[in-house]
Amino acid sequence: MEKTILIISGMTCASCAANIENALKKETGIKSANINFAAEKLYLEFDSVEISIARIQKIIEKLGYKASEETTEEETFDHHKEAKAQEANKLKKRFSFALIFSLPIIYMVMGEMLGLPMPMIFENYGTVIQFVLATAVIISCLNIWTSGFKNLLRLTPNMDSLIFIGTAVAYSYSLIISILMFLGTKVEAYLYYESAALILVFISLGKYLEAITKGKTSEAIKKLIGLQPKEATVIKDNEEIKIPIAEVKVGDIILVKPGEKIPVDGIVIDGYSGVDEKAITGESIPVEKKKGDEIIISELEHHSNFVPWQQLAKKQKAVFKVAKIDKHGHLDLDNFDSLVTKKTKIVAVARCSNVLGTVNDVRAIAKIIRQK
Repeated sequence: MEKTILIISGMTCASCAANIENALKKETGIKSANINFAAEKLYLEFDSVEISIARIQKIIEKLGYKASEETTEEETFDHHKEAKAQEANKLKKRFSFALIFSLPIIYMVMGEMLGLPMPMIFENYGTVIQFVLATAVIISCLNIWTSGFKNLLRLTPNMDSLIFIGTAVAYSYSLIISILMFLGTKVEAYLYYESAALILVFISLGKYLEAITKGKTSEAIKKLIGLQPKEATVIKDNEEIKIPIAEVKVGDIILVKPGEKIPVDGIVIDGYSGVDEKAITGESIPVEKKKGDEIIISELEHHSNFVPWQQLAKKQKAVFKVAKIDKHGHLDLDNFDSLVTKKTKIVAVARCSNVLGTVNDVRAIAKIIRQK
């Protein structure tokens, strides 16, 4: 079995993630497929003999999303940051346009109730103006309608599908009433253009705020990754040589001077100093390190009377472990679902004690469920 990470774009809600997971789990050769919606990443465990990455990407694309393989840590975070910034700007523009077009509709609908003066143009052509402005709001948020409609056709509805149904019904009903009124038919009915417009405005605002939050999370992880120095001083043949971090191997002897950051995890083989571990452990006071102690990447040297340190490099880096825990912050949903299902049955039986009988009867039933 192989494990890989794919970057998924185009998801709008947790339902999108669930649709992708369910579609992939039906495929032969895929052992597990879990999506971290906040990080927009798919964590796969699959048999490369039975199914390929290209095949998996095609399955995801058929569902209406895009999938690409994850690159190196820094490239991934840089690309993620740029993509999130562009998405946030795009959503901000959509929200701004939708809000501008919806404000006159709100004035026409709520103006009289608030005692505001109503211009003659609103009284004479209010229906036409509402239709035009509501249409403009829908056009500015057309991506929501498009996504919702496509997912309905695929029989995999998501949040956008719900929004599409609600706003489309309100808009279509109002349009029909407007046409009947224009034709001179006496109709006693209300128009709901403002409902369709305001729903789209609030949803656009929510999507914009969500994009900003995701961007801040990505930036925080990027800063954590940036704690690692780019170079390390390696001692070879009694000479100090600076090499890129990527070229450090297990067993190399690293020299860390006062004021420098420790470039890799390792074990102290000579020297004594205090290091700042608050970035990793939260400890505010420098921790004393001596020969034989383990040290963590990016800890900062403190003592001025410092005997140069040397350490054995290790491939496991604490900062990257923390970053990966943050990124991979998702549950094994298969095990979680089975656990929730079992516990839910027990809770459901307990909650129905008044109907089923005595507490002892409920306990007996719960015991049987636990055993199963």
